[in-house]
Amino acid sequence: MTTLILRRKKREKVNIYYGGVKIASISPSVSTKICFDALPEVRIVREEIDENSNTTNP
Repeated sequence: MTTLILRRKKREKVNIYYGGVKIASISPSVSTKICFDALPEVRIVREEIDENSNTTNP
C-alpha cells in the first residue's frame, strides 16, 4: 500500500486517475491523503483555477 499526500497551490484543482479512470477531483480548500495499491498506475492532472469564472483552465 502506498500513501500519496498532495500539496498544491491555492488556485489549483487536482484530478487523480487510477488505471485510466478518474477517481478523485480535489479542490484547493481540501487537504488530501489517499492510499493506493499500485502507485505507478496513478496519474495526477493539475488545473489552474480561474477565479474570474466558474470554469477551470487545464
